[in-house]
Amino acid sequence: MSQAVRLAPVAPLALFLALLLGLLAAGAARVDAAWPGLRGVKRVAIEVVFSPDHPQLAPEVMEKRIEDALLASPTAPKPDPRSADRLRLVVAVRQVTSSDLRGYYLPWSGYYGVGTVRLAVERQMVVPGSPPAAAIPAIVWQVDRQALGPWRRSRDEIMALIDDLVATLIEDMRGDGS
Repeated sequence: MSQAVRLAPVAPLALFLALLLGLLAAGAARVDAAWPGLRGVKRVAIEVVFSPDHPQLAPEVMEKRIEDALLASPTAPKPDPRSADRLRLVVAVRQVTSSDLRGYYLPWSGYYGVGTVRLAVERQMVVPGSPPAAAIPAIVWQVDRQALGPWRRSRDEIMALIDDLVATLIEDMRGDGS
């Protein structure tokens, strides 16, 4: 008859602590290399794209807001219109009726702003084996947020989402993101 091996009460605790430390160490290593494509980004050209146009917002205002946020952080890339690296903001928030969302008409239905606000870093990359002049644009970092709220407040919501996206970029530039 085989005898069952019995672990001392300390052994499962030690095993648990070893696993936990291993996970923490792996997590710490991941933070250092969370966004390797962002390494070396010192300057970016800012591009703002609306699809469709938003009547309450102007691209110049949004570009200025992003510039101000980048200049306020010492770890963020500096705005430079001549840079090959691009920071592209895409605002794809459209106006829809509550009837469109619901699927049927009700009187006194309102309008909502629904869509995505996306911030991406695009860098010029060279495919191994090709000449350096054949660089192609590649997205090395991208985050988006969903906008959903009353249309009359969509401007403020979009601006708050932009602030959040830029803050996320700055965190990831420092290596604080995961």
